[in-house]
Amino acid sequence: MIEGEGRQISGKAYPQVEIVPATLRDLTFIAANMRAEDWREIACQFPEGITRTEIAALAGQFGESWVAVSSAQPVAAFGAAPLTCNVLTGWAWGTRRMRRAVPAITRFMREDCAPRWVDAGITRLEARSIAGHDEAHKWMRALGADEQPCPEWGRDGEDFILFSWTKERQWKPMTVKRARTDRITWRGSFGMT
Repeated sequence: MIEGEGRQISGKAYPQVEIVPATLRDLTFIAANMRAEDWREIACQFPEGITRTEIAALAGQFGESWVAVSSAQPVAAFGAAPLTCNVLTGWAWGTRRMRRAVPAITRFMREDCAPRWVDAGITRLEARSIAGHDEAHKWMRALGADEQPCPEWGRDGEDFILFSWTKERQWKPMTVKRARTDRITWRGSFGMT
């Protein structure tokens, strides 16, 4: 995608959703208003006492990160960072309004990110999610992820599930309902850094 060029996808039911490069301001807002289940998943993967502000700062430092904005308010943060030279680890967290942005995030990842990553030699995307985070698991399963147990991944022995997508198996058209938004726009430069 060319910097500054926008892409629009028409729909009906939700207010405008915009995907933009993450800023510390937006990441901090989302982290401060994060859903409880997202915080539970994130906090147990870091040293005890880590703050939401520190998580926001870390999220923007490695790999690529974006924010979904709905009705002029940041509602979700998501991104991917290198795990190895050909594997990325994906992440996403948001406010209680994140659900509105999931179709737009899904489309952006499928239509913009996946082809670019394949061209860059990426063969696998992984995401780990804490056991019991059913909403996140439902989304990843709908995207066709393979899954396997990831026992005792958390600091205090919390069990996780490892979801993965590979170039050959899952990066094909995904069976997700068409985004129901009035307008979804992509802006900014989304190149690998």
